[in-house]
Amino acid sequence: MISPTRMFYRHKDKGTIFNLCPQHAVNPLLELVTAVEAFPEQFTPKSIKGRKSRVSVHTEDIPETQAPRKGKAALEAEASKGL
Repeated sequence: MISPTRMFYRHKDKGTIFNLCPQHAVNPLLELVTAVEAFPEQFTPKSIKGRKSRVSVHTEDIPETQAPRKGKAALEAEASKGL
């Protein structure tokens, strides 16, 4: 896991995250941000991570029914209808 105090560069327009690098420091379009700002999904509180749904999402086990397969004779008859 990333330390919350670790710093990154974020592009002001695109939002792309970059590691610290001397070449990035001279770019005026990059701003210095913390890891919490760069990756907020990794620092969510435990109370938010485990939410229960308000609506019942339980489904019954419904057996899948397969359509009856057509035989070779039925396919040949169907294929030759327009001839």
